[in-house]
Amino acid sequence: MSTRVEERVRRALSARAGQITPDRLQPAVPPTAAPARRSWRSSWLTLLIAVATVLVGVVLLVRPPGGDPQPRLPDAPAATVPTPEPTPSSTAGPESPVPSPVETSAAPTASSYSPPEPEVTPPAGPATTP
Repeated sequence: MSTRVEERVRRALSARAGQITPDRLQPAVPPTAAPARRSWRSSWLTLLIAVATVLVGVVLLVRPPGGDPQPRLPDAPAATVPTPEPTPSSTAGPESPVPSPVETSAAPTASSYSPPEPEVTPPAGPATTP
């Protein structure tokens, strides 16, 4: 049975080959000379890819790096600095009262802060009389 099919194919190819004459032979048209047909599908696909690329770029530029932002911590309270009360040097004795600290909400400035006066103690040793 396959021999009958083969015979039919051979006869068809021979008949087609007999139709080709030297008059019908010519060089093929170069592929660049034929205008390229663009389908509407390729245009839509190109547009879709361009829009997706721009969208991804915008998302990456707008979103902050590092994922979730850190929660904002409240500001630390202002430092409190105790300011000693000046004591008169004439009443200062061995047991001088301890100054009570006064809390301020801001750091002292140069004009409002004065350092405490040092205590003067007599030198230890034998007393000399003139």
